[in-house]
Amino acid sequence: MTYRYLSPKNGWIRGATPFERFKMIAKTLLLLTTTLFVGTDAFGFLPQTQSAGARGKLLCNGKPAVGVQVKLWNDAPVDDPMGQTVTDSNGTFLVYGHSSEFFFGNISPKINIDHECEDNWPCNRRIRIYIPETYVNEGDRVKRFYDAGVIELSGKFAGEERDCLN
Repeated sequence: MTYRYLSPKNGWIRGATPFERFKMIAKTLLLLTTTLFVGTDAFGFLPQTQSAGARGKLLCNGKPAVGVQVKLWNDAPVDDPMGQTVTDSNGTFLVYGHSSEFFFGNISPKINIDHECEDNWPCNRRIRIYIPETYVNEGDRVKRFYDAGVIELSGKFAGEERDCLN
């Protein structure tokens, strides 16, 4: 069996049959595809599952804000839901979840708090709190929760929005 190689001198595998050319192209594509997937994983291009969570207490005029919806999202080009909860009888919440990020590095978690404290308008008031990157960890279990503290909802927040779709 004689091996033929592609070189500047002999051009495209001179004398090779169409089947031999096909085999060489197929092997080259297989090698490139394998290298691409192994190499991209080494550079972190394949999706990595990451987790985040937050805890806190919500008040409305100094009293526990009961039944307020708190959602955890990955603030990506298209927001990705990670988890949700409602506050208990003390106004406390614990929300957590995980998501995968592809090409963008770490997830960018945020919590949306939708409430009607001191509000007679249609739709809910929404405040957003972004969770620092130091509270994001690899895997599907949260290792360290962000403490949002005690939040009084009766005041007006910078960047506050209205949400009618909730």
